[in-house]
Amino acid sequence: MTFAMIARNARATAPLSTTTLSSYRRWPVGVIACTALALLSPWTLHAVPAAAQAAPARSAVADAAAIRAIGRQWMALYEAGDVAAIPELYTEDAIIMARGRPRMEGRAALRQSIGKLAAGRKVDIDITERELDVRGDVAWMVTDFKVQYSPAQPATPPVVEYGRSMLIFLRGADGKWRIHRDMDTPAPAPERAASP
Repeated sequence: MTFAMIARNARATAPLSTTTLSSYRRWPVGVIACTALALLSPWTLHAVPAAAQAAPARSAVADAAAIRAIGRQWMALYEAGDVAAIPELYTEDAIIMARGRPRMEGRAALRQSIGKLAAGRKVDIDITERELDVRGDVAWMVTDFKVQYSPAQPATPPVVEYGRSMLIFLRGADGKWRIHRDMDTPAPAPERAASP
């Protein structure tokens, strides 16, 4: 039933008393107010959420970039042999489960054992990102990787390892992202493309 129909029913069924006239005179105001709300509602429902969604979208892009930067920094430090700085990329209560090595809990444990990882060898790392998902203050990344360890003696052939990793990142109270869980597992060497 429209406002016009309600107004016609009011005229037909109610005597024109002072109260009825006063109530009837208020109808146009109600109609105008409701019409204005109806006209404005598309702007309220669509324009505001669009603006509200833009900021989270920009934030997610910035967060993903910050997380990828941690990965690049980790590789640069590892390849340069500056492993002492790597624990700072982890949370204080991080857990690291590297392939073929004992489980490490906490940044302090990582500091004690990280110097043994490269063991004086030149390291080259190639990482392929398979997935990166950011959900608020938590994110995870899945990768494939190849690590080549080149001994100091040129006559000794390099050792190549392939693996897959999954990392969980947390955003700290200071706004910085850090690695919270780091687990990897061996993977088979990729098949070479068949010769034509």
